[in-house]
Amino acid sequence: MNVQSMLVLGSLILIGVIGLNVNSALQNTTNKVVESSAIIEALNLGERILTECRNKRFDNDSLADTTSEFTAVASLGAETGEAYSTGTFDDVDDYNNLNITQTVGGIPYRVTMQVFYVSPTELTTPLTARSYTKRINLKVKSTYMSSLTDSSLVFNFIATFQNLFDQRQVN
Repeated sequence: MNVQSMLVLGSLILIGVIGLNVNSALQNTTNKVVESSAIIEALNLGERILTECRNKRFDNDSLADTTSEFTAVASLGAETGEAYSTGTFDDVDDYNNLNITQTVGGIPYRVTMQVFYVSPTELTTPLTARSYTKRINLKVKSTYMSSLTDSSLVFNFIATFQNLFDQRQVN
């Protein structure tokens, strides 16, 4: 093999390696763009559902004003005949145990929610009794958000009877 053939062969190998590196960099950039878009959509979806939940009554009994009149701990969740898909949720705790899949921009997202009573001084531990404070935990998960812990975004909100009661009085 002469020198020119070796130079041509070396050039082809070098061009191939450069091409693979460029392709890999483009693929990584594309993956990051898709993931960033998925995260933005997850933020929008989570905020929309959380806002929807926050705008509901504190309790199913719209006239309840003492803890003994609120929904029992074991009964938190949608009442018979209520479903998220039909838009019939009417109070905050209807969202307890919500587990739905929503597709936005071709990307599926798993949305789960828990609602439970908490103490106003200990806002993370579920109570076994009713209180004037409920914690709402919402999680939006997608395999397209792999750089995030558990591939998910977590939203938390504290609903208090007082702030929702005041809101109810204004409306």
